[in-house]
Amino acid sequence: MESTIYNFNNVFLALVEVDEIEILFPQSKTSNTIQTRKRFLEKEGIKYLLKKHLPKNTLIYNKNGKPHLKEGGYLSISHSKSLIGLAWSHEINIGLDIEEISPKIDKIHNRFIHDLEKEIAITQEEKTIIWCVKEAMVKILDNKSINFKQNLRVIKKSNPDEWVCFANDDLTNAYVFSVFKTKNNIVCIHTKLE
Repeated sequence: MESTIYNFNNVFLALVEVDEIEILFPQSKTSNTIQTRKRFLEKEGIKYLLKKHLPKNTLIYNKNGKPHLKEGGYLSISHSKSLIGLAWSHEINIGLDIEEISPKIDKIHNRFIHDLEKEIAITQEEKTIIWCVKEAMVKILDNKSINFKQNLRVIKKSNPDEWVCFANDDLTNAYVFSVFKTKNNIVCIHTKLE
């Protein structure tokens, strides 16, 4: 089984396909419910990525459920229907989000896209990117009560692979996210401060 590794200036990302994990665990060895099966595969995928890329590290969670490395450093986890991702850095706090591009984003985009973001949120892909950036930002801030539409703003940089997010109109704390598309998924990872 193979995982793909990316390096963004000492922020690392490992991705593995859910289908690769599923091969290791035939249906008969886990629960029959779809939701339980999905959660099982996600957990096994994270275990695989940790063992392969961070074998001497232990995954622990803070009181809010945010993962980090016991030995020090920052960690973020995300998954979609088809991909599982693990990101880590020993230098900066990071957030990772992976979302499949889907028509359902058109039904919910008004709940998270601010009026100032509408001109950069035309296509399903752009709407999904904005969702991913905001979701990754919430992971960095470790605050699940943030209102995506009111408290977070996203700006598209001139480089189409970089987007910026800031909270509560505080332009002095802008976070830069690297964004790319793979296997009909948007992958968004925080790579540096602006």
